[in-house]
Amino acid sequence: MSELKMVSPLLDNLVVEKEISRQAEQICYTLQNPTSGERHVLKHQSIPASDGHVRALILSGAYADDAAVHEYYTRVVEDMRRELEIGKTLAASGCFVGALDYQIEPKSEGVGYDVYILYPLHVPLNELLNHSPISHLKAINMGIDLCDALIACRKAGYLFQNLKPENIYLLSSGRFLLGDLGLVPISELDYSSTPETYIGPYSAPELSDIAASPNMTVDMYALGMVLYRIYNGNHGPFVDENTPEPMAERLRSTGKPLPTPLYADYELTEIIAKACAFRPEDRFSDPSHLKLALMLYMQRNAVSDEYIAPPIVMASEPVVMEDEVEEEEAPIRMVDIDTLDAAFRQSFAPDTTNSGTPEDSEPEEPVYVPVPKLPVEEAPVAELPVEEAPSEESSQDEQTPSETTESAENASDAEQLNVSELIASVNEVVGTPSAPTGHSNGHLTMKVAPAEPIHDYQDPKTSDEEEVYVAPKKKGVRRWLILAILVILLAGIAAVGYYLITDYFVNVAELNVIDEKSSISELTVELVSPDEQEKFLVTCTDSYGNAYPGSRNGNHYTFTGLRPETAYTITVSASDYHRLTSGSSHTINVITPGTTEIKSFTARRGEKDGQIRLNLSYESAEPINWIVEYSDENGNAGIPFAFEGKECLVSGLEMNRLYTFSLMTNTKDVFLSGQLTTQYELLPIVTVESLHISNATSNSVSLSWLSGENTPAQWTVSCVSAGYSFTETTTATEFTFKSLPGFHEDYTFSVTAPGMDDPAVLELPAKPIIVENLHASSNADGTVTISWSTPAGSPSGGWHLAYNVIGSYHVPYVLSADSEDIDSNSAVLKGLIPNAQYEMVLHLTAADVASVFGSVRTTFTTAEAQAFNGHALSPTAPFAADSDAVSMWKKPEEDNWTYKDLTSMRDTFATDEDIVICAQVESVAASDKTVTLLYVLRDENGIAVTDSAKQLKWDELWFDKYHTNLVPRPIKEGESQSTPGKYTLEIYVDGQLLLTRNFTIV
Repeated sequence: MSELKMVSPLLDNLVVEKEISRQAEQICYTLQNPTSGERHVLKHQSIPASDGHVRALILSGAYADDAAVHEYYTRVVEDMRRELEIGKTLAASGCFVGALDYQIEPKSEGVGYDVYILYPLHVPLNELLNHSPISHLKAINMGIDLCDALIACRKAGYLFQNLKPENIYLLSSGRFLLGDLGLVPISELDYSSTPETYIGPYSAPELSDIAASPNMTVDMYALGMVLYRIYNGNHGPFVDENTPEPMAERLRSTGKPLPTPLYADYELTEIIAKACAFRPEDRFSDPSHLKLALMLYMQRNAVSDEYIAPPIVMASEPVVMEDEVEEEEAPIRMVDIDTLDAAFRQSFAPDTTNSGTPEDSEPEEPVYVPVPKLPVEEAPVAELPVEEAPSEESSQDEQTPSETTESAENASDAEQLNVSELIASVNEVVGTPSAPTGHSNGHLTMKVAPAEPIHDYQDPKTSDEEEVYVAPKKKGVRRWLILAILVILLAGIAAVGYYLITDYFVNVAELNVIDEKSSISELTVELVSPDEQEKFLVTCTDSYGNAYPGSRNGNHYTFTGLRPETAYTITVSASDYHRLTSGSSHTINVITPGTTEIKSFTARRGEKDGQIRLNLSYESAEPINWIVEYSDENGNAGIPFAFEGKECLVSGLEMNRLYTFSLMTNTKDVFLSGQLTTQYELLPIVTVESLHISNATSNSVSLSWLSGENTPAQWTVSCVSAGYSFTETTTATEFTFKSLPGFHEDYTFSVTAPGMDDPAVLELPAKPIIVENLHASSNADGTVTISWSTPAGSPSGGWHLAYNVIGSYHVPYVLSADSEDIDSNSAVLKGLIPNAQYEMVLHLTAADVASVFGSVRTTFTTAEAQAFNGHALSPTAPFAADSDAVSMWKKPEEDNWTYKDLTSMRDTFATDEDIVICAQVESVAASDKTVTLLYVLRDENGIAVTDSAKQLKWDELWFDKYHTNLVPRPIKEGESQSTPGKYTLEIYVDGQLLLTRNFTIV
């Protein structure tokens, strides 16, 4: 375990359990509080990682001395401090794992700081994936949780650019959070660069350019790549048994379309592909859009809690990139001896022509000839093919020592001198080939020594030179010896020439491009040569010098991973120990064709059953003749068809089938990329009608809707906000979302079912107007107080109240408070009919178009009226219904009539007659006080069906101690005649009952 400085006060009362990871500038430990048992993760960062960074900054001229470098790292640490504080603030949102605390200490030696950051102990995603499988439901919920985290970061004004499994944490509650450093202010994106430590297999391809600034999609790309890895067996795109991770990473970062994840269905594949699109403009523009896509995916599919796939354990050995592997030295090529001419081979066999004693000759006396010792020097080496040496037994039988030694040395010297001169002359013209390292079996190494004259004969007894035994020469032996030497010399020259012509020099007759317009990502060239293809190296590079992998099939070389509309150079060179002849075609330049990118290829239901409408989105200046092939889930293929434009209608399809459509083209020189396939399940059409919020309270929302012609087995309903998401199924056409966290964020409600192309969506803005606790209370003075509460939001224009007696023939009318708006959440209603049941409804003003939810309607009953007792009225009110002081008359025909014009008194009237009431008193006190006169007409059930009211002075109420006035007729809305029935007229003055009278209308 590494030694850790237990800084105080951060690490007080904590003990180190173990070191869990170590990198260049960061070491992580697990710590525990022995008293409480709480465990934490400590990250110790050394800034800079070593003194070498300091020296590099000074030597590069960026900073003058240690003090300047220290000031630079002080700013770095201050930026880290600010980010840690921001992380702690974000932790309050519940979507981010912020630091519990941190401590920054200057280094005890050298320049820089030691940063100690204490985090809560959670399970990182990479550990989860490496040690246990993950279910579909957990993976999708993880994506939604992380979208919430990214949204929270953005609302706080920051972009998280370090999203990777190591920074994703699983809580005991099952929720996933983001954590660690990686926040950059959105306002500073254009001036920021992504730290090199954040670049990896999850970072967006454009960030591989160290000078590139992060954009607003890099966080969603990283999240998409995390989902890709989960649904691809815990390994990245392109990685397989033939493609190591470094090469796969290069393919990903250069824009090669990602393969379909192994365990993702077509819908989820589309979501992941959009998140991981190579171009930023093709990705989701906001985490909320990615979240909605995942939510809708959950709605449309039965996302189970089954495991996606067992984790794939990757090899622990490091993978070396292809261009980092040193090529092995090719073994020295040896001549196939069996293919050489027999006479040529014989010329390199041991010379046995003069060895031994022929049967027809007599041996001469042996003669001792002194042979001087020649100086031995290092000389060029030439290797020639030879036959296997004769066996020891045969050599002894066929040679004598003197003849063999003399002939071999003389022949070797002469031959080697001439061979060396020949090779030297050739090298002057073509250059010296690289010498082989080492010697191979089957080659004879001959050292060429400089020629020196042989000394004159010396007496063997006085000479220091070694004596050798020389057999007596026969007649003509010297002549044959010279002839043999010449033959060997010529054979050597021929052998060298044969090697140079047939093996060393290679020739490129033609170098041609094969089908250069057949693909945008592949290029095949043909190398025509009389020589073996193994003697050539063929490479493909772009203008930046990047090499592309190639494979050979015969004399065809195919290079893959190319980009459209890009210039490439194909170069032929000779392999080791070979050389191209001058005049050969060594290089050609090729530009790959362009491509038409299919940005979207979607399918939707047609207007009738059995129809699917296909829609394209692409950019092309020329019209393209599209070809579509399709089949159902059972592999039953339909007849391919062609069309032009951006949409077409496919008819005659079978219902309840899943169809896959593939897009192609036969337009010349048009190559396609992007989304080339789409799927659609053709089910009976299901529609949602009249989706609305039927009720809302401070923590719940109720939805209601109607089903169209086809009713599905069940509906999927969802509710999504920035910090909340919920999905459920129901068989009813209504659903209540309970225990909502509040209304400070917008809510999106959706209803969908199999057979719907798009869900029915309903938006509820933040701070909606929800009415609760609507209450009415009657007061002793005949008024009614109305009060209510609005827990979420209030209307901008205030309130209006509409109310009326239940059963009245009148329509509801607006509160008669000079039509003023009610700004508060209470109002007092006056001038109401005593002993009547009312219904009241809250309304927004005409200027406010918002919706109102909750309890906006209530009922109440007014109190009984007291008897009138003012103004010294005699007889005492109220007058009884059958009192002679009160009578009813038919209205006179005169316009300005008085009580004196009344001539027809009765209690029964026709439906078209106007009625007059007349009340006579014996005495009344005069007064000019203004009073409210209210006429109420009740039916035989006591319901106030009509009324009328006006204000006037008390003295105007009486004329010669008589009160006369028209009685309101009981006419229902929309009719012109009175409604027949038994009625009671009640007259109130300032809410007190003055008189009553019964009558009938027939």
